[in-house]
Amino acid sequence: MSDTCSFFALAVILLGGRLSFFNKVMIRESISTSSLDLKLFTRKVFKYTFIIEGISAIMLTFYWLKDFTFAEALKQGVFHSISAFCTAGFSLFSNNLIGYCDDYFVNLVIVFTSYLGSLGFYVIYDLSSFSKKFISKKNKHRLSTHTKLVLTVSVSMIIAGTLFLILSESVNPLNNNCNIFLLSFFQAGSSASSVGFNTVNIGTLSNASLFFITFLMFIGASPSGTGGGIKTTVFAVLILALLAFTFDKQNVNVFKRTIKQINLARAFSIFLLGVLWIFLS
Repeated sequence: MSDTCSFFALAVILLGGRLSFFNKVMIRESISTSSLDLKLFTRKVFKYTFIIEGISAIMLTFYWLKDFTFAEALKQGVFHSISAFCTAGFSLFSNNLIGYCDDYFVNLVIVFTSYLGSLGFYVIYDLSSFSKKFISKKNKHRLSTHTKLVLTVSVSMIIAGTLFLILSESVNPLNNNCNIFLLSFFQAGSSASSVGFNTVNIGTLSNASLFFITFLMFIGASPSGTGGGIKTTVFAVLILALLAFTFDKQNVNVFKRTIKQINLARAFSIFLLGVLWIFLS
């Protein structure tokens, strides 16, 4: 079941409702863990959402005060922070964010907010627990294999996308009026989180760039994240399985852990369904 359905199921828990055993399993599958207090996690989900969207909204609101009245700046800030974190990609501006193609502040806030949304709530929860234990110097909290894998793949996607777009668009005369690095970074981050914001007319991008950002959006966000795609973990498992097969290894390992056969089967199934959906749509 989709992450959206899981989110509403988590809301039922927070409101005091009861879930069936099947629904509990569904939620734990969505957040990629079987040993988690669902009520505690639900509270954390709403807490993280409010904090991240709130900080983003405040930053954008105060920044846009130079261009708009307070009421308009507040409306724009709140709307774009929610749209970014939920990876909706909707904008109140007629040309999306093209007017801010050279604006480092807006680009960084939007990309970082959408990236946090795409990471998945369990990863944010895990990172929060890790940072608290690290700062307080209490019992060591090790990041889960899931978190390590998500961070590795998601960051690699943004870096690879940025470098590819720089190479592809630096020779594109249609986009010489924009900062190529910022343009490439934003579109790579937007595609990797599947948020869909744009600071450039997508039609002016080269065919190579269009293919690559489509590929990034096909991979998409991470489990329990707000974005779409086949998920970063699925892509990672497929690559690891391919490497294991190439080097004739019996097991597929990641961070000294062996991936179960059932998870390999799920990854291949999701990938095939994703490809099938593309061809049928």
